[in-house]
Amino acid sequence: MKQVLVVETAGKINLTIDVLGRRPDGYHEVAMVMQSVGIYDRISLELIDEPQILLDAEVQGVTRPQDNLVYKVAALYLHQTGKKKGVQIRLEKNIPIAAGLAGGSSDAAAVLKGLNILHGEALTEKDLMRLAAQIGSDIPFCLKGGTAFASGRGEVIKPLTPLADCAFVLLKPPFCISTAQVYKVCDERPIIHPDNVLMQKAVKEGNIEAIGTNLSNALEAAAFSIYPQLAEYKKRIISCGAMNALMSGSGTTLFGLCRDLERAELVKERLVKHCPEAQIFSVRPVAGQRIREA
Repeated sequence: MKQVLVVETAGKINLTIDVLGRRPDGYHEVAMVMQSVGIYDRISLELIDEPQILLDAEVQGVTRPQDNLVYKVAALYLHQTGKKKGVQIRLEKNIPIAAGLAGGSSDAAAVLKGLNILHGEALTEKDLMRLAAQIGSDIPFCLKGGTAFASGRGEVIKPLTPLADCAFVLLKPPFCISTAQVYKVCDERPIIHPDNVLMQKAVKEGNIEAIGTNLSNALEAAAFSIYPQLAEYKKRIISCGAMNALMSGSGTTLFGLCRDLERAELVKERLVKHCPEAQIFSVRPVAGQRIREA
């Protein structure tokens, strides 16, 4: 009987993002506190005898399987390990795309980890992290999951104390934004730098109030200048009862911090009435991917 592995891939939010300038390789140097949250895509993986990658997925804006990030990371893994068997991949999307929630990166991380399990841990964790960094800056965090401080271009990961029990409301507006455009505008503006030391202290102490106070994203002002509607959505999240709100990544998703899931559900209910055009979710912080055999 063939083994089918199912990986539920968690989204992520950024409690902080600091931008420290452009690197010689063209990327930006960043420093940020990242958190996995309980919104999941679902990926099933099954090894096949034919040496090919079969991808069953419908992703908006991606027409060829070869252009999908999960296809690219599967091809890289199989090339790196020299494995002859191919893989059948089925992807069910739930995490909004181009939203600052690392949906594509999380899917890629799931394929890396899943293929490695199916191949009897052919690569070490260090090897997987190296491959992940070759494909995308958020993929190393998505491999680790949970709560972490990320630096470099996002690929240097330091695990942190798991986030205290709380909840978030995610609001994805009905439009996307170009990450490259956000960084370009950010480079042209004065940057408000978050205090990553205070945020890490708040996370370690489980101080939800301090976490809320120190939410900060150096890319937010640039994104808001491109889409002023984002600032209005942020105000709406707070007015509906969140402790504070912030844009995740380079947008366009915003999230509101709530003390518990009951409060988050209430905020979500209010937002659905005021912002029917948006996708809205209530989620908890999670440890990352969930893996099981089908």
